[in-house]
Amino acid sequence: MEVLEQNFKESGVFSHFKSLQHLKYIGIKSPKMLCFEAQKNNIPYPISVFNVIHKEEAFVWKSFSDLLERTLKSTAQMLRGFYTFEIIVLEMGSGLQNFDWNQWSQLIVNYSRKIGVGEECLIRYSGIVGVLKKTVEEEWGKIDFSIPVQVFNQEIEKYDLFIKKCIHSSGLKSGLVILHDLGQNPVFRFGMEGQTIRLRSYLEKAKNEFKGLSVTLIQSGKRIDLFEQFSL
Repeated sequence: MEVLEQNFKESGVFSHFKSLQHLKYIGIKSPKMLCFEAQKNNIPYPISVFNVIHKEEAFVWKSFSDLLERTLKSTAQMLRGFYTFEIIVLEMGSGLQNFDWNQWSQLIVNYSRKIGVGEECLIRYSGIVGVLKKTVEEEWGKIDFSIPVQVFNQEIEKYDLFIKKCIHSSGLKSGLVILHDLGQNPVFRFGMEGQTIRLRSYLEKAKNEFKGLSVTLIQSGKRIDLFEQFSL
């Protein structure tokens, strides 16, 4: 996809990284990992984003995703052609407080009329940013949507193991790994003995291997750089 417009960086996780230049959306490289690329000092800077919510708040996510699916199915009835819609930024808290599903649906319809087969466009509305792409010309409408969110099903004390898994899943040795906690109650608890001890030990051993890598948590609207958090 072409370079994302400046106001995209005001959205969700990227509002914490406004210094990024030439930000591009690459795609979903695994079922649950969003990939982007930016420029840092004129060098390509890969970014992997993982959206996560703890099992204790999974019912909120389930309700939202069900409503999302129903809305897109209803929207598809007003389209002509087959489309994919990939949600690349999601804010489930304040970003959805004033969300009007009918307005969002009409916005998708309006944008669908502006693109041809193989073309795509960025749609931003309130707490959702997505990429709409037309894949087939047809007399009736269909939308296949993707929204990579992982439900963390283990106990909070074991979240450090999930962070480690995401770092390795990204395949990055340099760049940026972002874990975006969609819940109201943060899963990462600095000072919680199990999380803190194991995560510090892992990062200390890995810091030489990942010299050019930044690992950042976004939770409750705050940004936490893990290497900085542990003074590594």
